[in-house]
Amino acid sequence: MNNAPALIRMRELPQIQTLERRLLLYGDDPNHVETLIEEASLELFGMRPSDPVYREHEAKYLASQQPTDDMMMGVLLGLMGLDFSDERGQPLRCTKHLARAAEAAAMGIAGRLPDGEAAELEKFEDALTRDREAFLAKKRRGAPPAVPGRR
Repeated sequence: MNNAPALIRMRELPQIQTLERRLLLYGDDPNHVETLIEEASLELFGMRPSDPVYREHEAKYLASQQPTDDMMMGVLLGLMGLDFSDERGQPLRCTKHLARAAEAAAMGIAGRLPDGEAAELEKFEDALTRDREAFLAKKRRGAPPAVPGRR
């Protein structure tokens, strides 16, 4: 019997995609990404990095050496079923910002883990929205709609 948690590919979640784009654009500049990190953490894990319970959990690690993004990515994947890797297998830029919240949620200290089924449903909804927008854009331009199976 397999008791491993269901794998959630974090890179596919809209909150992570938005955060990754902002981190790519602005780096770790707190003026541009701090609020987005707070919002993504709250939406995904039910807690903000500014919450006292999060600060208490993080304080345990501040006295010791901080793990690298690669190490945290491995822990999150292996123990919690959260895949914080990009398409090439490298850690996402947001890993260092969200890893402690993910860990606290997985350990039951605070917050909650993202619901895998809800994440899949959200991904499906986003795909439908993109398809709808592409269809409407083609229709406005006067292009004939694509018919499946026909070239």
